[in-house]
Amino acid sequence: MKRRVGPAGTTERTYRFRCYPDPVQSQQLHRTFGACRWVYNQGLELRSSAWRQHHVRVGYTESCRALTGWRSTEETGWLREISSVALQQSLRHLDIAYSRFFRGRTPRRAVVTPPSGRSGPGEGDGHPRQSRALLRVSDRG
Repeated sequence: MKRRVGPAGTTERTYRFRCYPDPVQSQQLHRTFGACRWVYNQGLELRSSAWRQHHVRVGYTESCRALTGWRSTEETGWLREISSVALQQSLRHLDIAYSRFFRGRTPRRAVVTPPSGRSGPGEGDGHPRQSRALLRVSDRG
């Protein structure tokens, strides 16, 4: 456990957990990671093509509207099986990447390039992570 002093004398604690999902949970996690990666890449393509073809900026709100459309079509109806919160978070990460790029706020020693697509398993680590997550703990053995 790490301790960190926050604002006005408050203390923040960090806990590390290791999860061992069962096969059903593991399959759901892989589907969620894949869907998040797909949504991120589609959002990136939407932004890039809108700028290339029409010189129009697409923001987070428009990307979320596109996500609603993707979830309602027959070809990409499989997105309805995935939590919309995780998919929207992928679009938020894309929006933050664009904001940081255009403001010039990238991590130190980083190569400054526009946001790129996310890779799949075995092609690098493309799994989205959140610093805060809701975990369900059960007593089942």
